[in-house]
Amino acid sequence: MTLKHSYSASPVFAGLVDYLKMNATTLGGSGYDQGRSGFSLLFFELADFLKDDALENLASELLMQALLTQTRNISFDKGLSGIGYVLEYLIQNRLVDARFDELFAAQTELVVSELERIMKEDLSKCLSQVRTLRFLLGSGNGEYISLAISYLDVLQERINEVFQQILSRDRIYDLDLLANVWNCLLYTISLLKDYPIRQDVLKNYGHLYRSGMLKYDFETRYWFQVLGMEERWMETPADLSGRILWEQRMADVFLSGLREHSHFLVIHGHNSLLEGLGQKLLVGDKDKMEKELERIVPGKTKKLSLRNGIPRLVLSLIYMNSEPSVRKRLWPVLMD
Repeated sequence: MTLKHSYSASPVFAGLVDYLKMNATTLGGSGYDQGRSGFSLLFFELADFLKDDALENLASELLMQALLTQTRNISFDKGLSGIGYVLEYLIQNRLVDARFDELFAAQTELVVSELERIMKEDLSKCLSQVRTLRFLLGSGNGEYISLAISYLDVLQERINEVFQQILSRDRIYDLDLLANVWNCLLYTISLLKDYPIRQDVLKNYGHLYRSGMLKYDFETRYWFQVLGMEERWMETPADLSGRILWEQRMADVFLSGLREHSHFLVIHGHNSLLEGLGQKLLVGDKDKMEKELERIVPGKTKKLSLRNGIPRLVLSLIYMNSEPSVRKRLWPVLMD
């Protein structure tokens, strides 16, 4: 019996799938996170994993509903760029047979025009569009890719302004939000070859880190390693050397694959699910698993998040128990 068959026979895994199917009919939007397009990606992957035609039909229905959405919201999580990203993902990975331009050309033009307007507006609106650039970079359209790169230049300038304002105490900013935007920016830059991060941006980030305002977390470290960046620019003071050594050791464990394929769960707060997760699912210890899920992913809103909730957990399980080609296509989704 293969692991796929074991998972398809697991009462807990089946319960998670049923929970997602039930909530798919009550989704309030069509965006990427907690919306119809994100759930369509989820169910297409589940259908491929379980070889389930009914799940594929549900995924197709959700995708068509998302594509029919009438909105001028271009955001990744709730708007058109997230829907477009999912459509690109499904077509490029041959999970659906369709032509992108026939289904999403007008919406893409709207994303481009709105993004041009937003990039001229205030700082917070500008920085909120980091993920939108992922859609343009994945489009395969040279004009859109060039446009996205030009906006990356703008975003580097803008995030550097924020760093300078925080350092000079001229602005109070949500540092958790800033860290999230920073990691999104690093991720987006990692999609390109030979695109540099400005040295003054790195220098100001280093100042914020050394002052304790920003944490140099595992996710940041991961993207720095992907980008092949040296850390000498940080010039860490000697009194922090012990802390840096500890972080170095932890990051080395994190990146070395000693807990293979688990670091995306660690990044997104599911590390306590790792120990014995597969065993719990396979033996069908449903009550314990439901209690653990309630503790780790509390509240209905988070439970339905493709980025932090049960959908991510299910995609992570698919990833950990799939062939290398499936892992390769799922990796960008799980690293978001």
